[in-house]
Amino acid sequence: MATSISATKEIHQQLFQMNWCLCRAPSGIEFITGDAPLVCFVLEPNGQAILGGGYARHNAEVTLPLSSNKCLYLDHKHNQRYRAVSKKVVKEINKRTAWAAERFIIARHKSKYVDELLKWGSKSLEHPKMDRKELYRQFENKGLFD
Repeated sequence: MATSISATKEIHQQLFQMNWCLCRAPSGIEFITGDAPLVCFVLEPNGQAILGGGYARHNAEVTLPLSSNKCLYLDHKHNQRYRAVSKKVVKEINKRTAWAAERFIIARHKSKYVDELLKWGSKSLEHPKMDRKELYRQFENKGLFD
């Protein structure tokens, strides 16, 4: 939580420099959300995906599900304010949301699809969300542990 609070001003500035688009899901599929619903996604040129950081990168994509059929999508490439998205796009945003969740994903309806997302996203629990040594170094340099 301290990391989020210390970076709030910088993240706020990055978000407001991005293009904001309200996305609508097609019928037959819904957005999920979770306990960490704001997701920053960056795809590196080597194909590696980075979730949770990189707001200042030119290829950063940020999603925030607002309801089961609406999601806020921010990036530096597009300039649409509103668009209907495909099932494929909803599924990709849902995968990112499930992977970024700390503990819970939330869906309007229980389904086999949601169960599969939950199972797939739970694998992220095995991966560290933050490098504790790096966090300690950052806060030590700011005098937060004095």
